Amino acid sequence: QYKQTEQVLTRRSRAVDDQIPLLQSRVLAEDKVCSARAAEVMGKWEEEKPLGGDAKPKEALEVLTRYEFALKKAKLDQENLLKAKDALGLEVDAAAGGAEDVLAECLDELGDLKEVWEAVSGPYGKLDDLKDTPWAT
Repeated sequence: QYKQTEQVLTRRSRAVDDQIPLLQSRVLAEDKVCSARAAEVMGKWEEEKPLGGDAKPKEALEVLTRYEFALKKAKLDQENLLKAKDALGLEVDAAAGGAEDVLAECLDELGDLKEVWEAVSGPYGKLDDLKDTPWAT
């Protein structure tokens, strides 16, 4: 019985070893796609971040919410790919760590902007209400 267990273990180990190159190539391909998506999201973020005074708080918060979701997803994908590379014994390049840092910086900036726009939305709403109030002359 020990011999049979050893044979099953050997076969399974061989099957896993045969699958590793395929998994490595899939992880590398996904890494390229994920890096391209992250770069695209960060590029759009740089173009669309609500910094100007012409934006309304509600619209600015909608933009921030949309990008918060996209940036968090990109960061999670990067973290998962780093874990997969580590598990498969692939080289983790410095660019991947740098991309994760850039995503973290974007998320920090987004959080700060969200805090500011939430603070501005209260007075803005009151001013909007005043604007709609009919005044007796």
